[in-house]
Amino acid sequence: TLGLKLDWSSGDQNLNDGRIGSFNPMYVNPSIYSLALINVPVNLLSLHPSFTVFPSRKLMVQVEYVVFGRSSKNDGLYAPSNRQSRTAADGVSARYIGNSVGLFVVYNYNRSFSFNLRTSYFQAGDFIEQTGPSESVFQFSPTLTFSF
Repeated sequence: TLGLKLDWSSGDQNLNDGRIGSFNPMYVNPSIYSLALINVPVNLLSLHPSFTVFPSRKLMVQVEYVVFGRSSKNDGLYAPSNRQSRTAADGVSARYIGNSVGLFVVYNYNRSFSFNLRTSYFQAGDFIEQTGPSESVFQFSPTLTFSF
């Protein structure tokens, strides 16, 4: 299966008008955007192509590539809990936040046991590099689930 997702959420256009113009989602699962937890859907433009295969009835493998950008150059970057983690510094007009490559594997051993493996590698873009530390982030999350 080929997939394509596009997300857009507004950012503040005028930081000096005393009003918050950024989209403010109430409940966010930040792992939807990346396990690296770099951003949430506030002032965000992202494109997510993905490829999913089912090699067997018990196994699913998905690979996703994501490109992140700021929808407004006048607003910063927001982290989980919707707090601003990086401000729109003077002279920084870069929109490109970075990209992420993810792998998601599900193996259903039987009705009761399943194994999930999620990995994510985030590579910092121009905006991250121009506004502070810009380390790349790798996350690895194996999970064994028992259902009854």
